Amino acid sequence: MPPHDPTLTACLQPTGPLRPTFCNVPEWAQVTLYVAGLLAIGIFAYGIYRHWRVWMAGQPGAPARNTGRWGERAGLVARYVLGQSKTLERRYAGLFHTGILWGFILLFIGTALATIDWDVFRLFFATRLLGGPFYLGYEAVLDTAGLVFTVGLLLAIWRRYVTAPHHVLGAWDFVIWSLVVVNVTGFVVEGLRLAIAPVAWGGYSWVGQGLANLVFAFGGAEFIQGPARSLHLWLWLLHAAAAPRRRWCSSRRSRSPTRCTWSRCRPTPSSRTSSPSEPGPRSSRSTSRTPSSSACRGSAS
Repeated sequence: MPPHDPTLTACLQPTGPLRPTFCNVPEWAQVTLYVAGLLAIGIFAYGIYRHWRVWMAGQPGAPARNTGRWGERAGLVARYVLGQSKTLERRYAGLFHTGILWGFILLFIGTALATIDWDVFRLFFATRLLGGPFYLGYEAVLDTAGLVFTVGLLLAIWRRYVTAPHHVLGAWDFVIWSLVVVNVTGFVVEGLRLAIAPVAWGGYSWVGQGLANLVFAFGGAEFIQGPARSLHLWLWLLHAAAAPRRRWCSSRRSRSPTRCTWSRCRPTPSSRTSSPSEPGPRSSRSTSRTPSSSACRGSAS
């Protein structure tokens, strides 16, 4: 590692295990991350507000079904949401759905802890949360969760594009692939960081350390001190920018059902949809009643 390099200062952990936040990341990239994060939070909050308006439409007060029986309702959440008991009735789909769900939950918790560590504990208490044995366990759990998450995504992709059940359409293609990009780039960034600035406890980040060992074996010192640093930074930026977003199709301008794909929404043939030139009362009804929800908002699995 070049001495007195300010962008690599965060990589150093001379006092023991400590999360190397913004290792090899210059200030302009850090500012970009915070600005983009604030914009994302604003967009997310606006989306929640829009949904809340729909939920509350025509409901001046809380319906009786939404009050009381908290224990029963918490049990249903634990059973059907966290436990995925209904989804697990279909073994293959239940397997990857559960892996994606719990992998995502643990990775979200890890990201939240990283934010609290850097932006709360460091700034307000002059200490760090993610250090010592707790940080080592944190790294081991997150690498395991990330691998489970990746395997779940690969199983979902296999089901979507290879076995391709009739009820699985391409409504969530962009979301699936963006999640793959986020997770894979996260592992590669971790591996490059451990190659650029190796530490004795790198084995706790066991997936990233495995990738770092590949860099050591095939890259060499010249690659690690040169191209590896640039690759680490640009993959870090891609990892930060590849936040998943929904991509809905709209069939309002189409006279046939639509199907969402990776590239675009394209009409799909349907023998039940009449052309505009066909006579009869059914023509206008069939062309107007082709909601995108039936063709594009299909199962996420």
